[in-house]
Amino acid sequence: KGFGVDSEQDVVAEARSKGHEVFYGAPDKAGDYEKLGLIKDSKDIVIINNIEALYKPWALIGRADSIVKPDGLIIVNFEKYDIENKNGIDKSVEKDLKSRGYSVEKIPFPADYPRSEAYVDQADFLLLARKENADIPNKDRLETRMDSIRNVQTGI
Repeated sequence: KGFGVDSEQDVVAEARSKGHEVFYGAPDKAGDYEKLGLIKDSKDIVIINNIEALYKPWALIGRADSIVKPDGLIIVNFEKYDIENKNGIDKSVEKDLKSRGYSVEKIPFPADYPRSEAYVDQADFLLLARKENADIPNKDRLETRMDSIRNVQTGI
């Protein structure tokens, strides 16, 4: 089962008011993620939605790196605004992931990926990252994981 973590209290409050399971947690604050059970190597998939240059992206990448299992996936998507304005956030995130030992693939944003009002303005691609030494997921395994992600995102 998935849940959300955000470092903005107003975003958490709004999401909760809509019935979503979202918790407050600052990626650069010791203990916030751990108290939610987000400990080292604990998750198969970590998704960073709409990563922004202004909101500690390197702390988020560091947390994702710690939380994801050695054979897990980190998926990052971006706001269309950031890509269109060429602020370089996508290239910086890709470089950071690679420096942490990930292979990174830029894939088209799946056409059937659920898009609610929170995701209307996303870029048309995702970064899919896995550790260099991890088994490369076969197509069926990757599709199963993408189906899991679609299920988590529905209704957000």
